[in-house]
Amino acid sequence: MPPPSVSPSKRAKYFECAAAIITPPSWYIKGVGISCEGDVCFLGARKFISVDVRPHHPVSTAQISKLSERVGVPVRVHQIPPHPTWSHYGRADLYKNQELTFLSRALQDEFDILPAYWNAPVGSALVVRADCKGITPHQVAALCYYSIKRTTQMQSARSDEERVRLAALTNPDDFRRFFAIFKARKILEGASWVTAVSPV
Repeated sequence: MPPPSVSPSKRAKYFECAAAIITPPSWYIKGVGISCEGDVCFLGARKFISVDVRPHHPVSTAQISKLSERVGVPVRVHQIPPHPTWSHYGRADLYKNQELTFLSRALQDEFDILPAYWNAPVGSALVVRADCKGITPHQVAALCYYSIKRTTQMQSARSDEERVRLAALTNPDDFRRFFAIFKARKILEGASWVTAVSPV
């Protein structure tokens, strides 16, 4: 694997180009780019990148994650094209993005059924709040890992009754508790999480 050839800041700019920024800064919506393996390995990109998005970008009409609605942080998820630095390799593993896969899997209430366009390698994507409020990389990271936790539990449920119980537990209070625990764990890995605030 070649060393990163594009700085993380340039990758953020690529997300912003994909977001087609053409409006004044005061109109920007703070969104988050979720980088796939190709971006991380070839570009040295961070997994979660803060991105400025214009209000009428296509992500504004993308499908809303049902799980995110349940926890009070409704987000829309929009796939973006792969970066030309690595897209020509044609390797499916470079499109791997587990965090995004689980967040997109939670687009529907069934939790285990993906919309057809998410069945292919997912690559990177742009995430914004459906209510146009800003969202941070830390908040999206927590939402992704909460999606992994809940979706895995739903898939392991042995009865419809258990699935109903888990669905009922998927609410703002439960996510708020998860965020506090997740934040405490992340603080041990890096001080950047000290100021992280739950979105609910």
